[in-house]
Amino acid sequence: MKLNLYRLRGRFKGLLFISAIALIIGLLFYTQRIVNALRAESRSVLVFYAELHASAATTETNTDLDFIFNQIISTNFPIIMTDSEDIPIAWKGIGIEPQDNSAESIEEVRKMMEVMKSETAPIPIKYQDQLLNNLYYGDSRFIKQLQLLP
Repeated sequence: MKLNLYRLRGRFKGLLFISAIALIIGLLFYTQRIVNALRAESRSVLVFYAELHASAATTETNTDLDFIFNQIISTNFPIIMTDSEDIPIAWKGIGIEPQDNSAESIEEVRKMMEVMKSETAPIPIKYQDQLLNNLYYGDSRFIKQLQLLP
């Protein structure tokens, strides 16, 4: 009788262990699905902003472009806008003040831009097949936190 009880305990512990491993693996896959869905949503929002920016670029003044970048684009992920030669002209959410145009800040923005470029392809902003700007972006703070989950 005791031998049977010990054998049942061992099987029960093994079953619990396998169930725990399966649950952890399931949670990992679920978290990655959420991260990928959030990334896709971020990209679709930025593509919309890029199209909006390109349509506003046909106007005569730069005030529309500034308004779009500073007011309409209220993001929770880092973005960097460059001109057609990939020189940073505006940025948001990267830890550097948008008004700081010092050489050190521009160099820091370029470094962040290279990191963003290695993670995701920039979104080109075009008007009539002419490249106006590139929009670089990174993962939001929430996506990075989700990636840290087990």
